[in-house]
Amino acid sequence: MAGDDVDSSKKEGETIGANSPYYIHALDYPKQMQVNHSLTHSNYNDWVQEMRNFLFAKNKVGFVDGTIPKPIDTSADYMSWMRCDDMVSAPRAYELKQTLNNTSQDGASVSAYYTRMRSLWDEIQTISLIPRCMCGKCTCDLGKRLSESKENERLYEFLMGLDNVFSTIKTQILASKPTPTLCTAYHLVSEDEQQCAISATKKPTQEAAAFQSSGNRCEWGSDLTSQRNKGVAKDTK
Repeated sequence: MAGDDVDSSKKEGETIGANSPYYIHALDYPKQMQVNHSLTHSNYNDWVQEMRNFLFAKNKVGFVDGTIPKPIDTSADYMSWMRCDDMVSAPRAYELKQTLNNTSQDGASVSAYYTRMRSLWDEIQTISLIPRCMCGKCTCDLGKRLSESKENERLYEFLMGLDNVFSTIKTQILASKPTPTLCTAYHLVSEDEQQCAISATKKPTQEAAAFQSSGNRCEWGSDLTSQRNKGVAKDTK
């Protein structure tokens, strides 16, 4: 009899225990599923730790790190999984996207700026996966085209956030046919940054050399004038 009661409870699936990751408290709502501080370029590590602690406390980490995979749509857990995933993912995706739109180089090195953008893209990717064909019958390479579209979107986001000093290289990249990949564009901008740094290093050296040369000419001119004045004095005597 007891076994029948347990089996009946499992089949009905009406009650979700408070210790289950599928459990959602009556006071939980999407806006609550986010940390107190908005993500910025300077607080990423603290924000990640706070987010992990929050998800752990809510028993929802598995919906983010993939340890609780999405069940098939005929599974008894499918709707519970969808509710929890939407509860956790939607606010977080919005906050990350908002931070991404507000992120710019702002005087940082190209490497530091790119790393910051990449971390945001990776975070968004974990909760907003690119749709892929599940039927296995498509012949139009839709998945590949979607991935290329996402790559181009990231390229434009990267270029838009660069400082104005890179306006020329940005124009060259956008005018290239075919459009370079994000990785290629990053290397081109990094090379341009290095060239600018080398030019800036050489300029003070050249100016110093020109100043020294000018000083030598002045000194030589002064000596010549002095010699002429001595000659005039001798003639007068």
